[in-house]
This record gives sequence, structure tokens and C-alpha cells, in this order.
Amino acid sequence: MTFQIITNNRRPTHLRVINRLLDTSDEVIICVAFLKRSGLDLILDRLSENCTFYVGTDYYLTEPLAIKKLLRNGSKVYLTKKVKSTFHPKIYYFRQGNNISILAGSANITGGGLDTNFEVSVLIQIEKNSSVDKEFKAMIETYSSNSTQITGDIQLSQYEREFDTYRKKHRKADKEFKDEIENTHKLDLSQLDRFVKEYVADSGLERFAERIEYYKTAKRLMNSITKNNITSPNDFLYYYEDIAKSFHSSGLLRGKKTLAKKYKTIISIIRIIQENKSADPVLVFSKTLPLMHSVKGFGGNALTEIMNTYNPNKYSIANGRTLKSLSKLGFAEYPTANNFSVDTYEDYNTLITEIAIACKFKDLGLVDHFLSWYYENYAKE
Repeated sequence: MTFQIITNNRRPTHLRVINRLLDTSDEVIICVAFLKRSGLDLILDRLSENCTFYVGTDYYLTEPLAIKKLLRNGSKVYLTKKVKSTFHPKIYYFRQGNNISILAGSANITGGGLDTNFEVSVLIQIEKNSSVDKEFKAMIETYSSNSTQITGDIQLSQYEREFDTYRKKHRKADKEFKDEIENTHKLDLSQLDRFVKEYVADSGLERFAERIEYYKTAKRLMNSITKNNITSPNDFLYYYEDIAKSFHSSGLLRGKKTLAKKYKTIISIIRIIQENKSADPVLVFSKTLPLMHSVKGFGGNALTEIMNTYNPNKYSIANGRTLKSLSKLGFAEYPTANNFSVDTYEDYNTLITEIAIACKFKDLGLVDHFLSWYYENYAKE
């Protein structure tokens, strides 16, 4: 048994290997997910009645006209489909006497698959009735049991109607997608750099230094909450009002009486963050997220702001201003902070971390401050 790697970016390409083997083979079996005229026309002249095709119809990428060309050329054609499964092999089997060549990899019968795409396959040389040959024939029997042989246009007509309907719908969807993409703001890192310079020139770093002092006050007060014996909503509010003012959160102040009723849960959230302030962001968020959902009015903004207060180097803040700014700048859109899942926060936190590195910001809190500045100047409706 011998092996050879076949790719389209060096010779011999898939097309050259397949055409050479077609010219010398007594029996050919080809199993592909997609069959298109762009690929078939490259090998059609070399096909004969000794060729059998097993072709997939998933995603309606196989073209009915390509199937008709095969039938007119005398090849046997089977359309293969299994419920709840995708027919996805790309295998080319050639027998010349007792010598077998099998090309297996990623190349469909399309112009790109055979000649121009980045494709890779393995060409295996074996003998007839070897263990590999027998395994291949057993596999073909499985394909046959899930296939319908096409002998003329009548049998093909059902798939042809479905193909035409799907392609019409798909063309409309493609156009809508392209129109939307063209109207979507494109991420431009040079533009991001320009906004950062403008933010710095607008005394952004000085204002951020002031915010740090407010956050230090909030942190000190939250430490007091977890250390002191808080036994009532009124005890809790004694600290809570100053914490909300330190965060400049009018929303937390408006809902203070409702939140105070769940003071034990909020204290638990703060304590978890304190005790895990050096832990992975996903761990801390996953531990506190269920508690956040149990407190009406205490959302993702408040949770992530507390996390950032205890470790601004690892934990990012998610709020409406930040999310709107990210979308306006051309980054991925996220759900509201209150609807963040653990996976969403992990992805979001990674993005904010990368922005901090790209902008040479000292921590993730500065990213939030910059994006809030951008919101006020460019994204606010």
C-alpha cells in the first residue's frame, strides 16, 4: 500500500490525477456531496459507461443539469440521501485490472474542488480484494441502500423542482445579505486609533483617574458591607446609597428600596467576587449570574461593574453604552447585558481585553470609559 498527498496548489492537482486515472481504469466509482457543471465539464470527456456516481443533494448544491449530462454520457447515477444525515464524502475509486487507486479527501466535483480551491486528499494504491478494497465495497453497499438510481428526467424532476425553488429563495436571501453587509459599518482599526487619540486629547485619561477614586470608595464600602453584620434592609441602604453614587448609577439609586429587600443575595454576590477576584472571569460570572437573575433590578451592568472594581485587569464592564459603541464601531453585536450568558460574557470579555491591548490601555475599566466617551460623542441617538 502506498500513499500520496494531493493538493491543488501543487502538481499533480486533483484534476490531473483524476483525469489520468479515468483514462486507464476499467471500473470507476465516484462518491461526492456536490456535483456541478463547472467541475463535471473538466472530466466529462474521459467518463464512460464504466463510471458509477453516488451524489448528494443536501443544500441543493448539486445541479440537475450536471446530473443530466452524466446520464447522457452513459454513467450510472445514484442520488444519495438519508433522513437527518448529510451525504458528505469525496471519494474517487479507480480499478485497473487488479490495481486499485482511491483518492479520498475534500474535493467535490466542482471547478473549485478539482482545480482552484485549497483542497487536500490522499491517493492510496492497493490491490483488488485487499482489506481496504473490501471495506470500500461494504461502504458502497451502505450508500446504495440509501440511494435512488436516476435513469431519466422523470425521476429527476422532483429534485429539479426543489432545486429551482431553493435557488430562487437563496438568491433573494443572498441579495438581502449583501445589501445589509454593504450598509454595515466596517471595523477600521485606524479609525479606532483616531478615536483613542481624540479621547486622550479630550482629557479622557484625567477623567478616568477621577473615576478610579470613586471606584476605590465603592470598593471600600462593599468591603464594609461584607465585614459588618448587616441584618436589615436599612442597614444595607446605609452603605448601598453611597456605593450607587460612587458608580454614578441613577438606575441603582431609583431601585434602592426594591433591591434592599434582597440585600442578603447582593451581599453574597459581592462576597463571591471578593473571594474569587483573581479567578478566571468565566468562573466568577458563572457563580454570580444565577444570583443576579434572582434580584429584580440588579442587572448585568451592576454585576460586571462590581467585578471590574475588584479586578479591572481581568473583568470587563458590560452596559448599554459600551455595547452600542461596539456595534457602532463595527464590532460584533451583543445582547443586552441583562441577557448575557456565561459564553457571551467570555466572548465579550475576550474582545474587551483585545481592545485594551490594541489601544494600549492600562486595564479593562479604561476600555469602558473610552467606549462611554465614544457613545456620548458619536453613538448616542
